[in-house]
Amino acid sequence: MICSTIFFQKITTIVSYNVKLPNGQEVPVTHIDTVKLSKLITLENVLCVPSFAFNILSAPTLTKNVSCCFVFLSNACFLQDLTSWTTIGLGEMKNGLYHLKHVEVSPTTLICTLSKYFDTYRLHSACATNISNSRLQLIRDPIVIIIKKNSCSTIN
Repeated sequence: MICSTIFFQKITTIVSYNVKLPNGQEVPVTHIDTVKLSKLITLENVLCVPSFAFNILSAPTLTKNVSCCFVFLSNACFLQDLTSWTTIGLGEMKNGLYHLKHVEVSPTTLICTLSKYFDTYRLHSACATNISNSRLQLIRDPIVIIIKKNSCSTIN
């Protein structure tokens, strides 16, 4: 749901019906259209509810339509593409809610954030230090491919 038509690419569908909010109040929907959040995230069938004061994303709807998943940390959430396992969006925690940032993010944002988190809290994950680079090249897993390309990685 959005609260202003300025977020639509163009206005093609004007409607006039009500939706019920979680608090029980019924409010009018004026438009339904497409919103492009970034070059990688486009949402279809977005409702415009002018009397609502916020823009809200439905995580289940987003993950279904964009083929992504969310990774939540205490102060941030990451939208990860399921095909390449790259970061396509970033949200920051503010007043108990995750706010999607309107900036392009590096595809390796989650990996770099987790590596800093593990360093800070001295947590250790499985590593492949005893596997030769020639054997790593044979692995087709997207995460391993990203790590091999990632500048914050320690794999040589």
